[in-house]
Amino acid sequence: MNDSQRAPKSNRAFLAFFALYAAGSVFLLLLGLGSALATYLPRVLDALQTWGQTIDVFGLFARGIAQGSRLSASPAQIVIDYVLSLINLSVGIFIVLRRPWDWVARLLGIGMVGTAMAFNFQAHSVVAIASSTIVPLRPIFVYHFILHAVSGATYVHALLLFPNGKLVPHKSLGLMIVIYLLMIEEIAFPVLKYIFGTSLFLAPVPRASIVNPLQAILLYWFSVNGGGLLMSIFHIFFGVQSPISNFGSIIQAETAFFVLLYGLLIPAIGVTSQVYRYRFVSTAEEKQRTKLVVWALACSFTIGLLFFFLEILADIQNAAVFDLTTLERLEESSSWIFPPVFAVIPISLAIAIRRSRLFDIDFVINRTLVYFPLTAILAGVFAALTNILQRLFLALTGETSDAAVIISALIAAAAFTPIRAYLQRLVDVRFHPRTSFAPPTPSIDQSQIQAQVRSLMERAVQSFDAKGGALFWGTNTETDPLHTCGEWEGSSHLTVTLAEQGVCVGKICLAERRNGIAYTRFDQETLEHAANLVASAIRLAQIQ
Repeated sequence: MNDSQRAPKSNRAFLAFFALYAAGSVFLLLLGLGSALATYLPRVLDALQTWGQTIDVFGLFARGIAQGSRLSASPAQIVIDYVLSLINLSVGIFIVLRRPWDWVARLLGIGMVGTAMAFNFQAHSVVAIASSTIVPLRPIFVYHFILHAVSGATYVHALLLFPNGKLVPHKSLGLMIVIYLLMIEEIAFPVLKYIFGTSLFLAPVPRASIVNPLQAILLYWFSVNGGGLLMSIFHIFFGVQSPISNFGSIIQAETAFFVLLYGLLIPAIGVTSQVYRYRFVSTAEEKQRTKLVVWALACSFTIGLLFFFLEILADIQNAAVFDLTTLERLEESSSWIFPPVFAVIPISLAIAIRRSRLFDIDFVINRTLVYFPLTAILAGVFAALTNILQRLFLALTGETSDAAVIISALIAAAAFTPIRAYLQRLVDVRFHPRTSFAPPTPSIDQSQIQAQVRSLMERAVQSFDAKGGALFWGTNTETDPLHTCGEWEGSSHLTVTLAEQGVCVGKICLAERRNGIAYTRFDQETLEHAANLVASAIRLAQIQ
């Protein structure tokens, strides 16, 4: 059964959940973008303040966006935030859409989509201000907490499973159980406090009356002002006020969470797992798939760890303590350093997936490279023709005409097919790399010919991502394959003749690709080269 047909109900259920999850992340990002526009465009701010005077849902969000503009970052920071958010969203959504049944793809998608919001300081400005001043908008704060907890846990899990879905090392199962329990706890406390208020929790205890740090953490954890275990630790040791009781402090709380989780914890676990997998588990082919990911994780972790300890060292030299002031300095620096560094991970994953043809993402990238410039070209052609024709009608008749728009649309529609065909050829030549696989070493031993043929077929089918393949040898080159591999149904989409000195010794036939992309002339040349090497070995063995 084809992978795309596995557990269709489960796939649909996950896609429905993922759509809602991604929509929530995108919604919070759009709120932050609106707040940024209100900061630098007075007309937008005036409009939001006017709309915010109403009491409907739209008015509440307009008021929250306007109030969130007080915490907007600089234009450069906003651009960085949204570029990195777009990278995480794009890679995460594309991976899930290509392989919704694959758990590695699912976990990566959930982690990246959540990270798109977790990295975005501008979006947090609306969460901080709107949630503290507009009570009906506090659910967005709860959802923001869910995004943090879920994306962090799933990102760690995905890096432990990548690329083949097997947990490495096996001892990390206990770690994943702890992380998911912590995720559930971090989600449960904000949700319960939002729903039930103070009825389920302890009254606040004066911090000065508690001596034992463990007792202080537990009391604060279960008090009405607590925000979960992590928030309790930050409060007791660093003096960070809980966003539950003081929503204006959310940026400081997010900084500690952001630095420790995304700057240190995720890269540390990821690089440990991937290095262990690379050295002790992976085959030579799998090492090629994960090499770039290992490098990216190591780079992110090293820079994050170095930055973290340099900040602590600076405090020691200044005879200061690691307190809220330190976190404020970390916030200012980490907002510039950690997002670009951590963005190396989804980029490297996308490149590794592209090179190794994991998750069938070739089709997505191929279509993106074709239709993105195609849309831009047609839009430019339509706009230019409309402008020229309107000027022409204005010169001839003294007024503009709708005919200019109709004519421009017809010309753009007529140009669609030839431009698309040209761009597709350009992408195939420039961006579709030669399929790379090492053919088996030629041998002149007659007893090894069968092994040579089987090895060639298996490597060819795997490297070209074909559904199946067949090798016909000798005189039976049409009906009786010597060897088949995968799902061979008799239909060839790529055929190469094995010939030595003009003598045909067989044919290699490959079925269509799993991702539906047609074979290119580069694929033909690559397979011909490998086939000729094997044909030479076969011919020499026959002569001897």
